[in-house]
Amino acid sequence: MSIIRLRENMQKWTKVVIIVLAVAVSAGMVGLGFSGLGRNNQKDNYSGVGGVIARVNGEKMDGASFEKNVEAQLKQIEKDKTLSPFEAMKTRGRIFDSMVDQMLLMQAAKKEGITVSRGDVNSARDKAVDMQLEQIKQQAMTGYTGKDPKFFENVLKRQDLTIDKLKSQIRDGIDINKVEEQVSVQKLGEKITGGIDNSDAAIRASFDQFQISRITIGSTSRSAVQAEIRAKEVVSKLNNGGDFATVAKEYSEDPLKSKGGTFGQFIGKGMMEPELDTALSTLQIGHFSDPIKTAQGYVIVKLNAKKNALPADYNDSKKRKMYIDQYMGQKKYELQNKYFENLRKSAKIEILNPELKAYSMLKDLNSPDITSPADRKAKVLATIEEFQRAALGAGQDTSSMGRSYSSIAYLYELLRSPGLVQLSKEDQAKYKAEEKTALQSALGNSESNDLRMMLASILIADGENDKALENLSIVTDNAYDDYQTQTQVLGLYKSIKNGGPKVASLIAKESKWLADNKQQQQPASGMPMMPGR
Repeated sequence: MSIIRLRENMQKWTKVVIIVLAVAVSAGMVGLGFSGLGRNNQKDNYSGVGGVIARVNGEKMDGASFEKNVEAQLKQIEKDKTLSPFEAMKTRGRIFDSMVDQMLLMQAAKKEGITVSRGDVNSARDKAVDMQLEQIKQQAMTGYTGKDPKFFENVLKRQDLTIDKLKSQIRDGIDINKVEEQVSVQKLGEKITGGIDNSDAAIRASFDQFQISRITIGSTSRSAVQAEIRAKEVVSKLNNGGDFATVAKEYSEDPLKSKGGTFGQFIGKGMMEPELDTALSTLQIGHFSDPIKTAQGYVIVKLNAKKNALPADYNDSKKRKMYIDQYMGQKKYELQNKYFENLRKSAKIEILNPELKAYSMLKDLNSPDITSPADRKAKVLATIEEFQRAALGAGQDTSSMGRSYSSIAYLYELLRSPGLVQLSKEDQAKYKAEEKTALQSALGNSESNDLRMMLASILIADGENDKALENLSIVTDNAYDDYQTQTQVLGLYKSIKNGGPKVASLIAKESKWLADNKQQQQPASGMPMMPGR
């Protein structure tokens, strides 16, 4: 397995267990903040937005802790970009997901009997302090090419700081409870992966390569139960003497169907789904497996040939250590990932906050279990209803209303997009009107160039050119130096039919600005993507 692939595989677990430190140095002040998880000491009368926003296996997540976490992370994100209301909603949802993940891991650590000593916590905090100190030093010395060994100390001195004082401020700003949680999760990971076979034989076997054929029965056009039944029917045909290649050509939904499901080249471990790796390790040459459940559906795999591709430099001590580290990293990922997926599957997560509940439904729109246009339409409409409840329950929170109404608008835009579902002319007109209303409500509570351009597009289609131009004028003022946004505005100007001299003048003006500022051109990020797009 390549190091690049290994790093990609480790990202999910690392994302869950890493401590994120935010440090700012300004006018001699150092601030370092952590946002804690909700603890199970909240009053029972908390509910919804005002208090408990979710229960994870019965444990309460406190809304105040969630909002504090959101505030800290948005502050970091918005240093580089301003989020639209829809992007802010998704960001809040991802933060909620990460807090749920952390709660699940802490619950698991407790169940596994993980204990953390004060020495463990102090050691982890000291490492965090040293890491942040080094980052601050590197930032302070950016661009400095001199040889003065006390340059950094002198920078701190001008801000009435010393290294010891700076370290003390960093240390005081660290939430010791968060450090303890971090250490607990790390120890949980170590316990999960403690039984890995790291013998020389196991590591050598990790270089086995397989030449295989496969039959894939997908679960995107049918339910998982239907896919399993069909896969078992395929295995029955094979057991009754069916030729694997012939059966693959008839039943497989794999891109290699026309070749009888056969891969031409040998494939190493880690290059396929872990479930297939496990099955191939026990198969004899010429034999095929029972149906194996994967993310895509069910797979029947046949082992055609096998070889060991041990690197020629394996016995070199430095290289061998690298290979061992890669092997251990991959095995740790597989065990940790499987453990965490099982935690999620078995968890009872009750979401009380309507906006977060709607976000959860929004994520589910990508589920492979949604197999028909009618089901997808029903799911989108149900998600819209949940965001409507969130908007109605937002009270005086204009930011929440802006996020909810913008999400409703994007969902109606999704519903009207070609290829998602077949809509009647009446439904098309109805959903366009609903999207227009949602956009107006969103803009009444928040500001967003994306939303204004969406609204302008509808207004243009409805022949309300003056109102469209009013919105586009606001966009150009808000994004006076944004080349990509101005390009989109020009496209909307050009879409206006019979715009007369006024629109012609705007097109000429916009075109000249774009020509004069072409050097500002950046790759277009586009509007936020919706599920199914």
